Parts: sequence; structure tokens; C-alpha cells
Amino acid sequence: MSPQERAQLAESQMLGDESLTANLNDSEAERLLNWAVIRARRLAMKTATMNQLDGDSYFAMTTPMLQRVIRKINKIGGSLPNGLAESILPDLQVIFESANHLPELLAIPERDMAEFAAELARLSPSEAVNKLTNILTLRE
Repeated sequence: MSPQERAQLAESQMLGDESLTANLNDSEAERLLNWAVIRARRLAMKTATMNQLDGDSYFAMTTPMLQRVIRKINKIGGSLPNGLAESILPDLQVIFESANHLPELLAIPERDMAEFAAELARLSPSEAVNKLTNILTLRE
């Protein structure tokens, strides 16, 4: 599979899986999916310098990891605005642990995870999705 084919497959996997954004309204889901597609395509294109086996292996490892991040952002966003920091914290930890396994993402929390979870619990779903996707930036 070529890097372009992997990028197309990654995009179709993100856009075709409604469970990735099932807990969000349309505008929040669109924001998260746009963010996810850009990252998925970037991860797929990183395989351009790899041989076929390494590229397939890299793609098979990174795509589910990115989907895990998306599902957790969806879960957090769906729990708001009545979310509890204690229930958000484990999902937030999974987001950053998973993102750290994605070489294209720079995942540095702004502060202590418990404080960050408390901040997210006070936000609207849209604000939380925006905050999380802004923090999980692409490496240059």
C-alpha cells in the first residue's frame, strides 16, 4: 500500500466510524473529525520513507492509537457540561499516554493532570474539544 493509499484509508476510517464522535453534537464532532483526519493523513504520509513492511506496521500501530485518543476526547466532551473531574481524569491520562506513542503529536499537558481535568469539567463540550485538540499539536 502506498502512503497516499494509507492516507485515504486512514481518512475513510476516521470519517466512517460514527462511534468516534457519537457523544458530541454535529459542530463538535466536525471539529474533532477535521482534527483527526489531518493527523491521520500526516501519520500515513510519514510512511513515505519506509519500506512496505515497516510502513504497514507503522500504520497498523498508529491508526488505532489515534482512534483511541479521539474516542477519549469524544467521551470527555460527551460528559460535559456536567462532568466530574474525577471521571474525566482517567480518560485524560489515556489521551496523553496514547498521544505520546504517536510520533507526529506533541502532547504536553499545560499543568498537573488533576488540575487540567478540573478545568475541563467546567467547560462546555465545544470548549473542551477545542482545548484538547489545540494542546495535541503536530510536531514540526
